[in-house]
Amino acid sequence: MIVRLLEAIGLPEHEMRFFGERSPGWFDAYEKRWMKEGLTLTVEDPREIADHYAEFPTWEEMPGQGICGLKAVKPK
Repeated sequence: MIVRLLEAIGLPEHEMRFFGERSPGWFDAYEKRWMKEGLTLTVEDPREIADHYAEFPTWEEMPGQGICGLKAVKPK
């Protein structure tokens, strides 16, 4: 899936990271807030992740729910 997403921009250097909730239920609570507040809530996503999620080496190692982040580096 990652390759399909990045093919349109020439498969730049990229990395994927996995962030799982530190407290069970946090992701569900965020999802409910997002359903009410919409895209305006996503402005605070970096802070949300820093405060309430921990990074894990793989998706399988996360103990609960979480998200993945994809970073693509723009070629020079």
